[in-house]
Amino acid sequence: MQEEIKFDDFCKGFGFKSYPFNFFTAEDEKARQGELFVTTKLYSPLLEAFEAGSTMLLSGDRGTGKTSITYDFIRRSDNLHLLCQIDDFSSLPQYYSEADFYKFITWHMVNAFFGGIGELRSAGGKLTEDEKILLTYFYVNFAADATRGLVKRAARDIQIPKWKRILQSFYNSVRNPLNIAANVGVAIAADVVARASGASAEVKAQVSEYFPEVSAGVEAELPKADDTLEALRRFSGLVKKCGYKRIVVVLDKVDEDPRLDNDAEEISEFILPILSNNKFLLDDGFQVVASLWVVPLNFIKDKVRTQKVYSPEIVWEFPDLKAALDQRVKVFSEGPARNFSNIFRDSVSESVRGSILDLSNRNPRDLWHLMNKIFRAQYRIDAKVKEISEAAVHEGMREFVSKFNFYEYYPRKANARKNSMDVYSYIKHLLKLDAVRFTRNQLNDKAGTGSSTQNYTVGMENLGLIEREVADKGEAVYRIRDPKIKYAIENSIDISKG
Repeated sequence: MQEEIKFDDFCKGFGFKSYPFNFFTAEDEKARQGELFVTTKLYSPLLEAFEAGSTMLLSGDRGTGKTSITYDFIRRSDNLHLLCQIDDFSSLPQYYSEADFYKFITWHMVNAFFGGIGELRSAGGKLTEDEKILLTYFYVNFAADATRGLVKRAARDIQIPKWKRILQSFYNSVRNPLNIAANVGVAIAADVVARASGASAEVKAQVSEYFPEVSAGVEAELPKADDTLEALRRFSGLVKKCGYKRIVVVLDKVDEDPRLDNDAEEISEFILPILSNNKFLLDDGFQVVASLWVVPLNFIKDKVRTQKVYSPEIVWEFPDLKAALDQRVKVFSEGPARNFSNIFRDSVSESVRGSILDLSNRNPRDLWHLMNKIFRAQYRIDAKVKEISEAAVHEGMREFVSKFNFYEYYPRKANARKNSMDVYSYIKHLLKLDAVRFTRNQLNDKAGTGSSTQNYTVGMENLGLIEREVADKGEAVYRIRDPKIKYAIENSIDISKG
């Protein structure tokens, strides 16, 4: 009986030191992000805008690398930039007020500042006495570890110069021996005086504190937290006076808050107060970079003044996608680097290789998932080979399409009835078509949508599943956008909820 080849050994046969398609998100590969990141042809304007300090609203489908771009911005920043990266919004109420939001941002900015300066005492080196008290106020009200004992120490470290603290500490450390010596001296003198005057020798000298404890003045009576934009501005001013030349507030993964349940309307309502707050977005005290899922953003674009801020949508062209895959294979290779071209058998045509890029929907994360399916298909077919066969490509593509989680990229309505229209219900209708281009009449004939046909096409357009093309003889023609659904129609593959 032939010994079974382990998957790790199969990967080593391709020259990989570790498997390139185990992880699919920037967070999972944060340690390797610098090596894996690829700049696309459209990246330079984004970088220029960031380095110029512009407010940026980065949008794109999930998996298009928005978080990777923010990581690259952070890597390019030096220690004169205070980076306030926010990717957890659970402490912000779902239905928040403007005051709630300002307090939320101030909390994160304060903790980014105090978490990065090493020692609290170094924060106050360039500040006036009043500014030191103000800085103490922000620490007391917003710092995450502001327990009573730490607050007292923090206030002392910020407000009192180091030389004064050293002298005070030295004096307080020797005052007890000095008090003892002084009291002994007074007792001896009292005894001598008593004997000389003929008085009783049992006169007791009263114990006194001739050297009292010295406590440098610390302003401890501070007001409660202020949750206004003005408070945020005042803190950013203190940060810059402490030596930072720029403050960058990065807002990422807003759409992943579990309270919003992947509902695009709920997400859009949650982010609208932020994106419509131009006082915050355009404040010259700090730079805002927001990373946004394009679907909920499209719901509210008419309410967001995108012409006032730089608002690029992240799009991948096929050459950029291939370059990203080549770079990934290179990073995970040992010895001579493999690439997208030479991991396939020569018999795999260019059109078949191109179909892999096409099926990925111009999305790096989809491409990593698809390549994972293809590699594992090859392992099942023949684990001894060191190249991908055409059979493995087709098997991997079929599995990728049939098992794809469409809720990952398309929103669903929170608390919707089971029989309500969601992405899988729409796909079920589309799979009954004979072609990827269709009219409303053809949809009705094939899927039996009846009087609701127009509602179906509008709903699918809003989700981004289809798009309207030029009318054909007065009747609107629609085209299926998602290549996975096209592939399923052309290859008779069923798509259903898992």
